[in-house]
Amino acid sequence: MAVLDERNIEIGRRIETRRKILNVSSRDLGQILGVSYQQIYKYECGRDRVSITKLKKIAEALQTDISYFIENETEFNEILKELPERARIIDDELHKIAKNYGRIADHRIRAAIQDLVRLIANSKKPKS
Repeated sequence: MAVLDERNIEIGRRIETRRKILNVSSRDLGQILGVSYQQIYKYECGRDRVSITKLKKIAEALQTDISYFIENETEFNEILKELPERARIIDDELHKIAKNYGRIADHRIRAAIQDLVRLIANSKKPKS
């Protein structure tokens, strides 16, 4: 049995809160994530640690940013230490982008940024 740790408990509480706000059952969330509803319960009560990869999937399923579950920059960095170097670089970049994106109040600008990112992501690489 995993040792209960304050960080796991707090992340679990936030998962449960967000899930209930959206009226998503633990069974439905489990199906989306490919885990049992019992596993969702273990995450929510802090018995099992949620990996950063799984937390990203949970954030997506619950229509929020991963920063909703992670209290502060220090905590985020502690979690990132557990990832391979390349994944850490990507996650750090995504965290910074999401943090700044969340500060943009104008929905038109946010939509334009989404369109721009989609356009760049779908563009073909130039031939060398």
